[in-house]
Amino acid sequence: MKSSFSTVSSYSDHKFAVKDAPTTIRDSLRLTNAVEDPGYMTLSLISENKVDDLMFNSKMFQDHMVNDFRPKFSHADSSEIMITLNNLKNDILSTKNIRELESTDLRSEVAKQFAARRAELVSHLNASLRPLIDEVFSMEQRLKAFDAENADFVGKTKQYKSTFRSEVHSRIRAGQSKLDALRHGLQTEINSLEAIIEREFAQAANRLNQEVSNFKESFDASERNIKLQKKHVISGMNEKIKSFAESVAKYLPILKKNSEERRFNQMMMQKNLAEIMTVLSDNSEHFGDYCFSDLVPDTRIFDAIMTTKVD
Repeated sequence: MKSSFSTVSSYSDHKFAVKDAPTTIRDSLRLTNAVEDPGYMTLSLISENKVDDLMFNSKMFQDHMVNDFRPKFSHADSSEIMITLNNLKNDILSTKNIRELESTDLRSEVAKQFAARRAELVSHLNASLRPLIDEVFSMEQRLKAFDAENADFVGKTKQYKSTFRSEVHSRIRAGQSKLDALRHGLQTEINSLEAIIEREFAQAANRLNQEVSNFKESFDASERNIKLQKKHVISGMNEKIKSFAESVAKYLPILKKNSEERRFNQMMMQKNLAEIMTVLSDNSEHFGDYCFSDLVPDTRIFDAIMTTKVD
């Protein structure tokens, strides 16, 4: 069996694990076989503070420990095991004190190194940040100056705005007054023009009505004169046609007796008839279409004249 309980450093590589709170010595300190090598033992402690309270006696060991170490300690007696465990306890306490001392010295050294490093970093930061701090301070001064200029500009702007608003309102009121006066004068002119236009329109309407009335009277008089003239012309033409018909009726027997004379008279009658027809045709616009209806009873004379053959 390999044993490494003789030196303090031999326990630095052992594993310590925290488990449930100890209730017995067996629970407080348990030695188990190592997995890698059965010849070594691994020590598991619940708490280092419990080491001072460990009390060992042969009966406790016999009740709680012997069965766990069989057959490793089958030939060892109780006193040797107790001595070994006490040595282990002392070694653990010594290791604890040494570690506390080493931890104190290390803490002091680390504090010194930290202070030195801190001073170095502060110095480096001061050297690096000084231009930036100066620039920030300069920018702050310029910002204050800009704020002052901005405040002055804002004050002047407000004053200018107030003055401008007053001036604009004054001009608007003056313009409104002029506009009202112009609107009043324009309305007066419009009313005057409307009155003149209405008066002129009424006069023109009266003159137009008078002219229309005069024209109507003149047209009616002209129409009456035309009808009267038509009547006279038609009456005269009827008289002439009647006289011509009587002459034709008078000369028809003579035409039958003397062909030469009849031929001459027939030509003369045809000539006279042609002249009458020409006169009637030229004056048809004055007589109208109905003037020939008044000649219907005597048309047989014209037919006799126009159809009579000259031998």
